[in-house]
Amino acid sequence: CTLTVPAGTLGAAGKCVLELVGDITNNSGGANSYQLKVKFGATTAYDKTSSFSTGTQPRPLVIRVHLCALGATNAQRLTTELYHGYLLTATVGNGDWGDFNGRAFTMQGSAAEDSTAAKALAVTVQNSVSNANINWRLYSAKLVCTP
Repeated sequence: CTLTVPAGTLGAAGKCVLELVGDITNNSGGANSYQLKVKFGATTAYDKTSSFSTGTQPRPLVIRVHLCALGATNAQRLTTELYHGYLLTATVGNGDWGDFNGRAFTMQGSAAEDSTAAKALAVTVQNSVSNANINWRLYSAKLVCTP
């Protein structure tokens, strides 16, 4: 998912929050890896590959990226929250996403992009294999900026 932070919106002290709501399913019969990247402009602020076990039901997923200016228009900190639920079943669920363990995970990185120009804020997920039984679905994406 990629949304654009308008030119001059972030300034030297502003903040933008990108919120994604979706789910992820791995019904491939084995654990598979997923690469999560968070980028602002041309800068990759976070990049990690993790895996989680197989299951027939989707796991709920909420990702929030907090993009904060650090006192200048070319200095930013990106803090990402990832909330990932257990398998959605009518009874007990199980499964994990590497160290996330069905809970929450916080990631952080920096950028030095010129925010006086419009820049893309992006979150991408790349599967390690091509498989019709592995899904990453996005239901909602919202970007809110406050100068």
